Amino acid sequence: MTHIARLETSLCRTTQSCPRERRFFHHTVDQRGVQSRPLSSYENSSLYESGAGLVCMARRERDPIIAPVIQLGENNEDVVDLNSHLLRNRIIFLGERINDQVAVKTVASLLALNSLSTEDEIKLYINCAAGSSYSVVSILDTMEAVKAPISTVAFGMVGGNAVQILAAGTKGRRFSMPNARIMLQQPNGGAQGSADEVNIQTTELNRTMKMMYQFLSSSTGLSTDRIEEECDRENFLSPKEAVGLGIIDGMVE
Repeated sequence: MTHIARLETSLCRTTQSCPRERRFFHHTVDQRGVQSRPLSSYENSSLYESGAGLVCMARRERDPIIAPVIQLGENNEDVVDLNSHLLRNRIIFLGERINDQVAVKTVASLLALNSLSTEDEIKLYINCAAGSSYSVVSILDTMEAVKAPISTVAFGMVGGNAVQILAAGTKGRRFSMPNARIMLQQPNGGAQGSADEVNIQTTELNRTMKMMYQFLSSSTGLSTDRIEEECDRENFLSPKEAVGLGIIDGMVE
């Protein structure tokens, strides 16, 4: 008998009297997976009972702890994970360095929510200190393409190319938490190889820098020369200073 089968068998008696709790257990195993390991490893830490019913917290070797789940419906019979619940409410989080994988997920979420409604607002919460220029541009192009209004909210730290995403929200709907920090800086890059290859990469980096400055200039109304001046070195801004530069429209009180 596998460890998962042993785990399920041991839970049968506990969940037999409550079909809702049993459905929740099957959702946990089927949708999130349980790493095969001795049943004793779940005791007193990963498996516990709460007032809402039996909750199974498990790890897989390459996955984080399963996302918190939310019970919906009149009798709490429906169970959805946190990310799905946020998307149902048209909320997207950017909480890590923006790479190709993060960009694809964000673009897909924007397109899906826009297809559901072009009038309801999409809320984009940002806590990101860096990102690949190409990945950020893919998100910026999508934000310009969708018709639904997009509200951007900075929390924690927003820096580097992620500031362009913050500023690219719909005018009048760009906000920051009171204690968030916003940092302007030049796009980062590196070059190696032969002299000709270094020249090519340097030319591309300069082109990317001008493009990112143009995005920020279009969103803030500042000239590209002013943007270049503000981004010449790491420039940490408070929400009030960011409002003064036109990056955001106000603070969340």
